[in-house]
Amino acid sequence: MLAKVITMIEAGDYCPDIIQQADSVTGFMTSAKRELLAGHLNGCVMHRMHEDKDQTIKELMKIYQLTAR
Repeated sequence: MLAKVITMIEAGDYCPDIIQQADSVTGFMTSAKRELLAGHLNGCVMHRMHEDKDQTIKELMKIYQLTAR
């Protein structure tokens, strides 16, 4: 998807078409990020909390700060 945006820019395609494609990429990435986070919270975090609760909380805070932007 992102490669398509780059190709469109290099080809000098019509700006609104490039913007629409870029919005599609943004939407896809947001969706993928949500799915990854849900999987992480449902699986990895539960396991990691038993191993190293303090480090796991630090990692969750880092993820929160990255997604709060």
